Amino acid sequence: MKQFENEYETQLSVQGSILYGTISGALGFITKMSPKLFGFLSDFQKSLATVVNGAGIKPHHHQTEYTRSNKGFFDGNLIKSFLKLPVSDMESVIKGLKGSYNCEFQIILEQSEIGIKDVINLIEDLTRLY
Repeated sequence: MKQFENEYETQLSVQGSILYGTISGALGFITKMSPKLFGFLSDFQKSLATVVNGAGIKPHHHQTEYTRSNKGFFDGNLIKSFLKLPVSDMESVIKGLKGSYNCEFQIILEQSEIGIKDVINLIEDLTRLY
C-alpha cells in the first residue's frame, strides 16, 4: 500500500477564504478546493455518517440533518469525529467509500490505496486551516 508519508499536502489555499460566525455562535469556513478532494470528502462524509449512526455514536445536535440537507458543504464536526473512532470503525468508513482512491485522493479503477493514516493526515491538515 502506497503511503503519503511526508509528501502529503492538502493543496488548499486560505487566500480568498472566508471565516464567518453566526449570531447563534456557529462558525463556518469557506475555501476553494480541487474537484478530486471535494469528491473524496463528499464520499467520505457519507460513509462516515453511516458508520457513526450505525455504531450508535451520538452525533452533534443537528449533524445528521445538516449533512443530508447541505449539498456542497462539509460538516467539520462530523469529519473530525473520525479521529475519535476506534480503528475498526475507521476501517469501516474507508471500506464504505463508494469509490476507490489513491494516496492523492483521486478516484481510481483499481483497489483503493488509501489508508487510515492518509485520512487522518488529511483531516489534521484541514483542521489547521481554521
